[in-house]
Amino acid sequence: MLVSAEEVWHNASNLLKRPTKEDVKDVTALHNPFGTNSNQRAFRPVADFFGETTYLHLVPQLLKFGDRIGGQRLEDDPFGQGFLERVARATGKSRDSRLLKIGKALKLAVPQFEELNFEKDEITGRPHLRARYAHHRPHAGWQREDQFSDGTYAC
Repeated sequence: MLVSAEEVWHNASNLLKRPTKEDVKDVTALHNPFGTNSNQRAFRPVADFFGETTYLHLVPQLLKFGDRIGGQRLEDDPFGQGFLERVARATGKSRDSRLLKIGKALKLAVPQFEELNFEKDEITGRPHLRARYAHHRPHAGWQREDQFSDGTYAC
């Protein structure tokens, strides 16, 4: 795959436009976006930001039935098998802030979604996510992660 077009803008100023004449002469340079090359000092903060970002492709069945499935977890856990444990290890303030952001996104995508929060099972100590959905009864509408639709996880 080659970069066919790449532009970097800041406000109304175009800082970079590719491919350049040099790129056309050296096709190998088109194998990577310019900004991902951490040797490019001007774009290092962008490359660092994306380098610190974690992408998870949450597999609903691993979250819903993780305790029953068990099995070996991959080192970088790309499918979110240890997602709830990661949520539990975060400090309360960080966890609440992140769940609030996730909740705002879910409100836009999931009908009747209202709120997302974290709880630990008092008996087993296992971490859980709870979501509240709009409901005709004021104290109803709560679901745990094992009851979420696969579509909720996809959001």
